[in-house]
Amino acid sequence: MKKEKQASTTRKTMPAAKKETAAARPRAEEAARYEPRIIAFVCKWCSEAQETNGSKGRAAGLPAVRFVSVMCSGRVQPSLVLKAFELGADGVIVCGCGPGKCHYYFGNERQAEMFETSKKLVSLLGLEADRLRLEWIPGADAGALAAVLDEFTEKVRRAGPSPLRK
Repeated sequence: MKKEKQASTTRKTMPAAKKETAAARPRAEEAARYEPRIIAFVCKWCSEAQETNGSKGRAAGLPAVRFVSVMCSGRVQPSLVLKAFELGADGVIVCGCGPGKCHYYFGNERQAEMFETSKKLVSLLGLEADRLRLEWIPGADAGALAAVLDEFTEKVRRAGPSPLRK
């Protein structure tokens, strides 16, 4: 009985700094293993050609990125962005043709307008602005999409898991 009493008093007198360190250790290990889930809505005409061959919806070298091919970035409604976050995405990026280069003439201009709505809705949900991005990718620049996705993945990784993640 006395030994049990001594053990319990020993735990109570443990310095606060040691308690915090012990509690923080699992979180640090979890953060090191954390791989964000990224949904990339990509325009069929400019960005899709830059996806790696045979990736079947995933980028080689970027296992966290899932591609969703759309005929035009202008077809990505705010509801699709919100649904991606609802289903567990940590970040969403919309990639389309540059201004004046849209195959549907004004699809990218429409996306720019809808993206503002998406940003406002994501903000209302309490998510950081770094979790959502709109990018114009030139179709001729083969490495542009990969570079943008690398940068975006790192930003989302620093932000941590989405609070909406299931």
